[in-house]
Amino acid sequence: MAVTLSKFAYFHIASDKLILETPLSVSRIEIKHHLFYDLIFSFLPITNIGKAVDKFSVTQKSYDHIVIILSNLKILEAEKCNLENQNHWEFHDLLFHSRTRLGFHKYLSGATFNKAELLSKYPAFKILPKGRKINLKIPNIADIIKRDHKLTTILELRRTKRELHPSVITKNELSEFLFRTFHVKGKGINKRGKVHYEFLYSTYPTAGGCNELEIYLVVNKCQGLLRGLYYYCRDIHSLIFLKDIDGEHQKAILSAQQSACLSNSPQILFLITARFGRVFWKYESAGYSLILKNVGCLLQTVYLVATSMKLSPCALGGCYTGFLESNINQSFLLESVVGEFIL
Repeated sequence: MAVTLSKFAYFHIASDKLILETPLSVSRIEIKHHLFYDLIFSFLPITNIGKAVDKFSVTQKSYDHIVIILSNLKILEAEKCNLENQNHWEFHDLLFHSRTRLGFHKYLSGATFNKAELLSKYPAFKILPKGRKINLKIPNIADIIKRDHKLTTILELRRTKRELHPSVITKNELSEFLFRTFHVKGKGINKRGKVHYEFLYSTYPTAGGCNELEIYLVVNKCQGLLRGLYYYCRDIHSLIFLKDIDGEHQKAILSAQQSACLSNSPQILFLITARFGRVFWKYESAGYSLILKNVGCLLQTVYLVATSMKLSPCALGGCYTGFLESNINQSFLLESVVGEFIL
């Protein structure tokens, strides 16, 4: 019989131990001897069991046991086994899916507060970046409620718009849009878990009230604003001008245009970033999954508000954002883009 390593098998270090596992199985193997490490690699590429027995000077019975164990753990697979159910999965997608779903692994998951000692490094509000502050007009919510459409009407009218709005968005329109989608309505102290921490009330739900998402704007066209990169201060409803528009920003705008299949460049590219530590200190295994769910909630809010305001929203599957790390002086491991949309 010929066997080979599954394309989903991988080694990694956990608690100073070398682990072999696969997202196809809930069990894992701890490697304690280099010979077993070498033995595993003997299955790559497709290996004839008889030849491997001779190479490692083990008995046929011992080798058969190893093959059975590894096959049951789905680390090994037969040369001609049916892989139809696996073919549409890429390694990273399946690993991410299985590690963030209970019942598919044996790791701790959820609100374990496993990095609670780091909480002080991740306050509810981001330390404001340096730059020129631009105060925005706070809209009158009572007036908006009076003139707004009913929710069901907005839901039925919601569409991804791939044609630019005929008029250029104004600073006051942008102000209302940002306030209605992203401003902070209040804050409180979460006392329900092992650790008490400050949380925020916003216009969209977030896991544990962590509110780790931030908004940066690459402004291409907006009446009343210079072209450039801005940061939105959600607690004081202001913009901070960070940088004049440059070639990297133009590259991002072009990338967004191509991603959305637009004939012309978008007026504003919104970059949703996550301050990862704000979630990871509390949630184990599922942290990044929760961030993406929060992004989904925010994007739906964006669509509904933009539809109500008769703007032209379009969420993106992705675009070039490689410039942001240097522009905000922050490592992408601490804060980076997790979602994008355009108006």
